[in-house]
Amino acid sequence: MYVRLTNQGLSLLGENLSQEAGLNHLMQQLKNQGTLVRHTGSGLRITVGTPQENQRTIERIKHLFDPEEINTNSL
Repeated sequence: MYVRLTNQGLSLLGENLSQEAGLNHLMQQLKNQGTLVRHTGSGLRITVGTPQENQRTIERIKHLFDPEEINTNSL
């Protein structure tokens, strides 16, 4: 799986984040949850093996971009 952030995605992660800062933030959050992630320069390379791992990773990413979760975590 390869991930890049849109301007909307960056704004959900924080105020005035650069692409680099947003990717680093996302990478660190996913690594903290046990996801294998590599920063490739212009995006993130996420390694998944099974359909269950893929679904778990998608849920983790969705959770990171949930505005209610972001507001709760920033308090």
